[in-house]
Amino acid sequence: DVSVGALYLHFKTKEDILANLTARFIVSNIELITEFISGTTEGAARLQKLLEYFRQMNADPILAIFPTMPLCTFNKFNTIDSATLDAVLGAFDKLISLTEAIFAAGRDDGTLQFDDNPKILAETLIRSVMALFQEYYTPDSDLFFRLNSHRIYNFSDIFSVFSAVFLKGVLIRK
Repeated sequence: DVSVGALYLHFKTKEDILANLTARFIVSNIELITEFISGTTEGAARLQKLLEYFRQMNADPILAIFPTMPLCTFNKFNTIDSATLDAVLGAFDKLISLTEAIFAAGRDDGTLQFDDNPKILAETLIRSVMALFQEYYTPDSDLFFRLNSHRIYNFSDIFSVFSAVFLKGVLIRK
C-alpha cells in the first residue's frame, strides 16, 4: 500500500502521475509493437501489422482512460513535471521513429510507394491514430462522429476503414 502523501512526494500533481503512466504505457506498447511486427521484413507487411496492432489496442481497457487525460488534451502541460513530460514526449518520439523506419523499409524494398518524407508520414499516422482513439473514447465529445456513428459502428469497424484508406494512400504493391 502507498499513502497519498507518499505518492505526492514523488509526483507534483494528478496530471504528473497520469503523464508518468502514459509514458510507461507508450514504452510498453512500443516493445509489444516491435514484437508483433517482428518476423516480417517487407515494409508493407510491417505497416499492415502495425495498423492491426493499433486496431486490436481498443480491447485494452487502459486505453480508454488516456484520451480523457489532460495530457492528451494538451491543456495542462504546466502541471506536469518537466522530466515526466520529457519522458512522454520521448516515448512518442520512439513510436514515431519506429513507424518512420517501417515507411523507409517499405520505400526501400518497393512495397510502399509514396512521395512524402517517411517521418512526416509517421507523424501523420500516429497523430491520426491518436485522434481516432481520442474521438472514440472521449465521453463528452459532441461531434457528429461521436453522436451518430457509434450507434452503428464499433471502433474496430471505424479503424478498419481508416486503415484501408491510409494503406491506399501509400500505394501498397503486392
